[in-house]
Order: sequence, then C-alpha cells, then structure tokens
Amino acid sequence: QKKARRSLLSEEPSSASSSSRISYPKVEACARKVLSALRAHRMTNDYETATPFASKATLPKHAEYAAAVPEATDLATIEKRLKSYASLDDFAADVERCFDNAKLWKQHLNALVARGELKKKGLTDLDVNYAAETVSLAKMLEATLEMELITAREALDDTRGGDDKASALREGSRGASSAPDKRAAAPKKKKATTTTTLASNGGGKGGKGKGASSSSSSRA
Repeated sequence: QKKARRSLLSEEPSSASSSSRISYPKVEACARKVLSALRAHRMTNDYETATPFASKATLPKHAEYAAAVPEATDLATIEKRLKSYASLDDFAADVERCFDNAKLWKQHLNALVARGELKKKGLTDLDVNYAAETVSLAKMLEATLEMELITAREALDDTRGGDDKASALREGSRGASSAPDKRAAAPKKKKATTTTTLASNGGGKGGKGKGASSSSSSRA
C-alpha cells in the first residue's frame, strides 16, 4: 500500500487564490525540470509517452470515468500549480496521482467486463485496450519520475546548502563589524613611576642628617 500523500488537487487554481499563495521558486524550478523530462519521454516509435496524461482533453471523456476516478488530474493542471508546491513531495504526489488514476480506470473497466456490463455502459473493447496501454505508459513514466526526483532533490539540497553558507558568511561579517575593538577599548595602563632619592655627595654627616630628618618626619 502506498503512503498517504499530500496534494493540491482539491485547490482549483484561480487568479484570486493563486495571487495570495506563497511562492516557492526553487521548488518550482526543480519541479518544472521533472515535468519537462516526463513530457520529453518517447517510445521507440517516437510516441510521446505522456500523451494520455497531457491535459484534460486527453483524459477519457466517458461519464464512467468521473465515477471511477473522483480526483482526476493531468500534467497541464499540475503545471498551473507549480508555484504553489511547498516541496517536491507535494508535486510528486500529484504527478503520481495521474498514473494511479490510469490504474483505477483500468480496474473499473475490467470489473465491467467481468460483470458483462461494458456495452451496457456504452464502452467497447477499444476502451479496455487503450486503458491497458495507458497503464503500461504510466509504469514507464513512474520509473522516469523516480530518477528525475533524485536529481531534483540533490539540486534543491545544493541550492539550500549554498544559501546556508552565504547566510553564515553574512552573519559572520556583521558580527565582525559590530564587535568592539578590544585594543581601542582597553584602558591604558599607567606607567609605574619610581622616585629615587639620591644621597648628597657632600659628606657623610650631612647625608645622614638629611636621611634622619626625612625618616623622622615620615614617622610624625
């Protein structure tokens, strides 16, 4: 069983709502490359593999399709939502739903065949065969999607890593410019001064007398 995936299928794009949505340009750029790769996929006879999923016009028109596939979508509709995808996982969920819908339709037709109700519903064996071929194309595109998503995620991680480094450099330069200059801020130390009293060269008694009077005055 596949894990539950988040998608934007319930949100119909409109000029009012799309203008208020948050844009994720890096996710959009990577998703657009994946979408281009899916559209560029070709069969050996140069048939575009994504043709059955290209737009609403290429989906089955029968009323039974709406009953069997409640959340129909296509690549053109997904392209209109590219600015709204917050992650590649959200984008991939909608693309995979295109392929899952093809499988649902095939299962529904097979069930009608088993109950003998195919013609009663206005369907033919051509519809059954085309549904089977569409599922085969979906499996090819699923493999392409998986490989392209690996490359896209690596590219997205690289751009985010570059942004983180640039942000760190900016923060570092701001911190360096705002840090106080320790050399300028540090208070200047006063030079130690020493007073040397030189004894007079004029005779021992005079010198002793001066020294005595100096010491006595200091005691007082």
